[in-house]
Amino acid sequence: MQVVGFGPYLGDFKEELLTFRPYIRWLMEILDYDDFYIKSHFNRYFLYKNYVDSEHYIDVYKNLSRDELHQKSIIHKQINQKDFLEMTKSFKKHILEEKKCSKKNITLYYLNYIKNISTYSIYQKIFDRIEDPEDVDLDIEGEYIVFVPDQIMNKTLIENLYNKLVKEFGDKIKVCGDFKTHLTNENIVLHEPDYFENGYKYNIKYMNNAKAVICPCGHWTALANLQQIPVFSWGHNPGQYKGGIYSFDNPKNNIISGDRKSSVEILYKQFNHFLEKLK
Repeated sequence: MQVVGFGPYLGDFKEELLTFRPYIRWLMEILDYDDFYIKSHFNRYFLYKNYVDSEHYIDVYKNLSRDELHQKSIIHKQINQKDFLEMTKSFKKHILEEKKCSKKNITLYYLNYIKNISTYSIYQKIFDRIEDPEDVDLDIEGEYIVFVPDQIMNKTLIENLYNKLVKEFGDKIKVCGDFKTHLTNENIVLHEPDYFENGYKYNIKYMNNAKAVICPCGHWTALANLQQIPVFSWGHNPGQYKGGIYSFDNPKNNIISGDRKSSVEILYKQFNHFLEKLK
């Protein structure tokens, strides 16, 4: 019997979406095994529900999952490399006790526990759409627009754009995201009482059901493309998200070049033009 373990993964949501999840999906295609396990954050199992059942999904320590601000790229800043290696041993021990097999029959695959993740090419990744979370409900009616104010863009521009959007669309603008986004007071997901358990499920759910998503170019753009959601984004390297590696053939996106000094008025007009085209 050959058993494979994928993980542990301790890093942030961005690299789980863009690196870890597609990397292990690729490994699932090329490896020969009889059974496999995944070890990652307890509140992100929904990312893998179509890969593995809950009995084959092992949580990392919950305090690490709740501590988003110390999740940096594929590492957790409170866990050094020695600690990480101990966690891999624990993961292997868990599989050993479950399967009652020999150690030599268990192989672990995990990302190199360093900040630099450039060693993983697009050819080592397979991206799948994320299933719509069924165990969270949205208390909302009618059409709405999701605004994800990623901190990749400066706060002043984000706030000015938000104010302009709210002036036009009112409460149809729903701010989503996590602790690494601006406008935390307006973020409806962060205000959910079960945010730490289901926050990313709410984000996916709100995006999946939105008329459109607006956000700076980044992993939220990639997520919208992956889910085939209409999305408007601006930022550096827009080609990655429009016809590039993170476009995922989404026909309903409008990705433009921009930076921290982009004109709020131009972004607003471009977004309205995008909405007109969706009709």
